[in-house]
Amino acid sequence: MLEDIRIKIMNMLREKEEDASKWTVDYSSKCMKLFTAYMKISQLCNINFDGDLGYEVFEEHAMDPPDLVKTNGKTKDKKNSEKGCSN
Repeated sequence: MLEDIRIKIMNMLREKEEDASKWTVDYSSKCMKLFTAYMKISQLCNINFDGDLGYEVFEEHAMDPPDLVKTNGKTKDKKNSEKGCSN
């Protein structure tokens, strides 16, 4: 049983090493995808270093009025699917 576990781990390490040898930059593709996703989210945020509670992060577009869509004579808020900052 221990021998089987050792073989599985050795095979897994070999596969990971092969994947890492294919990188064209210093960071993995998963790491770069996460970085770009967080970068997009951070572009929507404002930082106030001297707020009431000290360091504060808030959404930049929070003060913008919502987009309104007119349907069947009634006005509805247009849903925004973008992720924003959490307070």
